[in-house]
Amino acid sequence: MLYPRIAKKRKQEKLKEAFILQFRDAILSIANSLKAGASLQTALMRCQYDLEKQLGKKKLKPLLIELEKLNNNIKFGLSVDESLLRFKERNDYEEVQQFIDATLITKSKGGNLTEVIENISQMISDKITIQQEIKLATAQKRMEARILTIMPITLVFLIMLLNPSYLAPMYESWVGTTLLFLAALMLVFNYFVARAITSIKI
Repeated sequence: MLYPRIAKKRKQEKLKEAFILQFRDAILSIANSLKAGASLQTALMRCQYDLEKQLGKKKLKPLLIELEKLNNNIKFGLSVDESLLRFKERNDYEEVQQFIDATLITKSKGGNLTEVIENISQMISDKITIQQEIKLATAQKRMEARILTIMPITLVFLIMLLNPSYLAPMYESWVGTTLLFLAALMLVFNYFVARAITSIKI
């Protein structure tokens, strides 16, 4: 019951990480197209093309899939603003919310869209850099937490394999079984506490 949830959460985290990294590059591509005098609609199309070339045969392409949906909506007659709003609804990430809100407000007020998008791109780049530095700084502690969780389990299995009678009292009486159950609970609890301590969000 617990493992599928952990696996699902890790998969979601990997998808989010890939999405944000690709989103940073996509915003930069859009800003460059706008600088060259392209419209926002054309910039979004070029962005999809640039991303396809950049990602190539990579397996994780969450943003590219979303960009295809966005551009298809525009091709089939939906306005750029409405397509961006739908993109925002499908991808509930802080960076996406900021980008879409800033783009639509600047577009409606007649502001400098290129400058705004460049600023957002820089902000996301800075955030990603800080996150990567934190990840590197806490990598050793995360590894220690995994080792400390696995070691007692490995030790118990080795003892059961080499000398089964040694731990017999632990699983042949209700007191021993209760103690083993409590020990297992403590290991799981300690693992999640260690993850919470080393998972610093900004």
